[in-house]
Amino acid sequence: MPSNGTIPRTAARLSLGLSVTFLALLTTLHVLEPEFNSGHLISEYQLGDYGFLMSLAFCLLGAGALLLAISLGPRLRTQGGRVGRWGLFVIGSAFFTAGVFPPVQTPQGPQSKSTMLGLFELGAVDRQLPDPLARRREDCVGHGRYHR
Repeated sequence: MPSNGTIPRTAARLSLGLSVTFLALLTTLHVLEPEFNSGHLISEYQLGDYGFLMSLAFCLLGAGALLLAISLGPRLRTQGGRVGRWGLFVIGSAFFTAGVFPPVQTPQGPQSKSTMLGLFELGAVDRQLPDPLARRREDCVGHGRYHR
């Protein structure tokens, strides 16, 4: 059975290796698909001809963040350190999920846009819904009961 310090040390080394591999894949994608180089999010590489490489890169980056969280676990003693560790778990899971489930393009008119962009637009809908308290505030202002 390995000693207590072997697993965190191995996880840290694997995390570093996976992160370096992510950077190598991202650099390769910059060369292979120059149309996505400037003014675009790196996730848009998944929509190109070499999308599988970006999906793999996201999975590697997510696994690297998860391994880093595992390797830091025994050393973190403060509440802020524990919160940061959970943050690494969350972001690692998010990157891994982004690699497993790439955005899907759906044709909409002359241009196509990703489903993920549609979800972001859906989030903006709640700003357009009527505010049930707005009417109550207007009533109070009209009767002098609401002061700013």
